[in-house]
Amino acid sequence: MAGACSYPGTVLFSCTDEHGPIDIVEEPTTRSMHFGTIARQSTMYLADPNALVLEYTRYMAGTLLLVDEPRRILMLGLGGGSLARFMLAQYARCRVDVVEIRQRVVDLAHGFFYLPNDLRLSIHVMPAERFLAAPQACQYDLILVDLFNGHGMASAHSHPTFYAQCRQCLAPGGALTTNLWTGGRRAALRQITRDLYTAFSGRLLDLPVAGKQNTVLYALPALPDRRVWSRARQRAGAWGERAGVDFPALIRALEQKAVQLR
Repeated sequence: MAGACSYPGTVLFSCTDEHGPIDIVEEPTTRSMHFGTIARQSTMYLADPNALVLEYTRYMAGTLLLVDEPRRILMLGLGGGSLARFMLAQYARCRVDVVEIRQRVVDLAHGFFYLPNDLRLSIHVMPAERFLAAPQACQYDLILVDLFNGHGMASAHSHPTFYAQCRQCLAPGGALTTNLWTGGRRAALRQITRDLYTAFSGRLLDLPVAGKQNTVLYALPALPDRRVWSRARQRAGAWGERAGVDFPALIRALEQKAVQLR
């Protein structure tokens, strides 16, 4: 049965769990997950499931140009699994832990979005705050935070120790990237940014997503120097072609942001 929202496509599946509605909507070339609103939580090309469709996911993947190849990746928030599929496809030797609060989202990611049952992928169905508070068996080279519900950013972002706990779970030299929604809750967004600034001692770059209300924020082991930017530009051309993402343009935008912050 179709959800209450009027979607620009065919509703393949609709359900409601304790956190609200979930709808799967298909258009001629894409399939998307929605949480009861027109905003797409995840989108997949039907002809190329491993590609990154939504611009903010490409921005988040851009972190990979600034750090060494990650072996352990933590993702907080799953959606349709776009970033998880991408990382598993691009890095044969990486292991990915995903934390997702909704079992139904996990089931639908497998059923409608081709999230693989891969031995390198572990999914933990629990609140992100609880996972971060538990003693970790390993530290992560990269943490990707994409925690949203039908109303916008999930409350975990606003927990005063959330990003400090993320920092504690990073290996030396590790980086964190988070997707923040800038619409409406300006005061909350400022507080989240302050928490990030404190947790990462100011080693932050932020990049608004063109034409959207999202800002992707990069918390790095150190602000990039000339050597790091040079290496990132080299990676951007070769790796961007392989991944089908215009990483050279992303690196130029990040470099310009870094110049503005000096």
